[in-house]
Amino acid sequence: MPASTGPPSFPVRWARGTVARTIYGNSIKTSLAGSDLTDRDTVVSVMLAKHFIQPHALQSVTNSRLKMAAQGMFSANRVADYLGVCHAAITGEGDCHVLGSVADRVLAKHLAGKPAPEAGVHDPADPGDRLNLFHARTLTIVQEAQPYLETPGLEARLAIIPDALALAEAYCAEEALQLLQEHGTEYAEIAAVRDVFALSYLDQHATWYLTHRLLEIDDIATIKQQLRHAIDNLAQCLPQLLDAFGFDDEILGAPVLSEDLPTAWESRCNDPQRH
Repeated sequence: MPASTGPPSFPVRWARGTVARTIYGNSIKTSLAGSDLTDRDTVVSVMLAKHFIQPHALQSVTNSRLKMAAQGMFSANRVADYLGVCHAAITGEGDCHVLGSVADRVLAKHLAGKPAPEAGVHDPADPGDRLNLFHARTLTIVQEAQPYLETPGLEARLAIIPDALALAEAYCAEEALQLLQEHGTEYAEIAAVRDVFALSYLDQHATWYLTHRLLEIDDIATIKQQLRHAIDNLAQCLPQLLDAFGFDDEILGAPVLSEDLPTAWESRCNDPQRH
């Protein structure tokens, strides 16, 4: 898949989104073993994980519905199989934004003692520096939220919601990248996911990093160029990633993944084995 062909394909979006969240979610599940499930830190970690995982899972469903005009959502297109790793997050239990805002008021208080990083340009080409950039965003948002935490009134509790939601996303993204860093030293395909995950995040929040003087204009151009190459590299690793999830030919042959979607859909509908 050449770097200049436009937006990344569905499999690449799946890899950088679902793989990262699967690794993060598995880490949370592992930490729950033997934990006191009523402990505040445990509860907050689960709330954060839900806020990080569920919106991505639901967006995957929405994208598939839009692409297929809602045809064959859970039968011919096997969307449920794609989301199997996230199915526990797709529940009617509460609203993710509510959970995220509540959990991150607690998190912001917990991290309040850590000073925000000093302004200074980082090198987005360095994987270690990318993690530093993620960490800098987390702690900066924590510091910016503190004035609202010092006021108990409803007005302050409402005013902090945007910062709280930003902190939920920033903290979980940092934790996910840390896990990808650790596993990436052993598996080349995880390293490929790590690079796309980190660079796409920095690209998404480029304006924030510029205004906080953590990146310069030239760095943004570098990030975009590196992201294109990272996507190319990730595309080469997709077979190994798909094998790791155990997707069979029936799932991978779903029309929603085809570049010629109408033809693939017609073929699936006329397949005698499906009648």
